[in-house]
Amino acid sequence: MSFILRLICRSKRRACALNHTVLTAVITPFPVEVLEACSWERLEAECPSGQVILLDQARYGRLHLGKCVKQNFGFLGCVADVRSKIDPLCSGRTKCSLDVYQTLQNERPEACSELEAFLQIEYKSVLQSMSGRPDKDKARGATRKLINLGVERRKMTSGTISFSGAEGTPGRLMDIRLKAFIV
Repeated sequence: MSFILRLICRSKRRACALNHTVLTAVITPFPVEVLEACSWERLEAECPSGQVILLDQARYGRLHLGKCVKQNFGFLGCVADVRSKIDPLCSGRTKCSLDVYQTLQNERPEACSELEAFLQIEYKSVLQSMSGRPDKDKARGATRKLINLGVERRKMTSGTISFSGAEGTPGRLMDIRLKAFIV
């Protein structure tokens, strides 16, 4: 699950520091979109204006019977995790369009390499906070920083999170993205 907390530094004279600050927040998960594209198709993912794709999962193979896989042949569940291949092509973009076969022709699991496969992705559309162009972001003084929260592994819809390492100048809007790996 992914969450975004939006904070604004309201101090008039000095920088805001979130070091060792306790933040109480209501956390709302973004809805997950699931798309499937056969190996002979193009995958087309798109987010509304002002939002970008955040990829959660990308799997290629014979996940289940459907439009792309008509018969079982004993190989359902033969799947490769291709997130590392799809993530740089889609995450952080408003639109993602790729030819499934051309992109993943060497990624089929060996056990079912001779059979028809398809790509399934799960993604969220999240608010875009930066332009995605480091040269423009740097000129505006924008910075990106990863903060390890060490939040307890439990489902959380609201609560208190303690973290350190974020700061902002007066009037600066800060987006804090939380990526929860909850099973």
